[in-house]
Amino acid sequence: MSETNSSETNSNLAAENQTAERRIGSYVLEQKLGEGGMAEVWKARHQVLGTYVAIKFLSAGYAGTPDVEQRFLNEGKKQARLFHPNIVSAYDFIYADGRSYLIMKFIEGESLDELLFRLQAPLQLPQVLWFETRMSGA
Repeated sequence: MSETNSSETNSNLAAENQTAERRIGSYVLEQKLGEGGMAEVWKARHQVLGTYVAIKFLSAGYAGTPDVEQRFLNEGKKQARLFHPNIVSAYDFIYADGRSYLIMKFIEGESLDELLFRLQAPLQLPQVLWFETRMSGA
């Protein structure tokens, strides 16, 4: 086996082990969807049902901070009470391994950031109004 193939094999095994270790309750984290200033969102698969959800959790620097954790819980409670086609539904809020996790509906598709990057041009007024109408309705 060449040194390159050996390195690739070791990298693949490390990646598989890291993925196998990324479990939250009954969910396996599969793909990072995004990251903001305080939290990350991941696509996750339920181990038994095979269904997909989005899981949001506080970044390491904020996890365990009481006031931030309380705001995160409040966000989850408010989101769970909202029902609108343009607002992602919250399903559950769980604690595991000393951290808080907001379990939400996973919606397949392109994010607004991805769309704007793909277009590589300023949006025309009709496009801006289309997005504005949907966002302000939420």
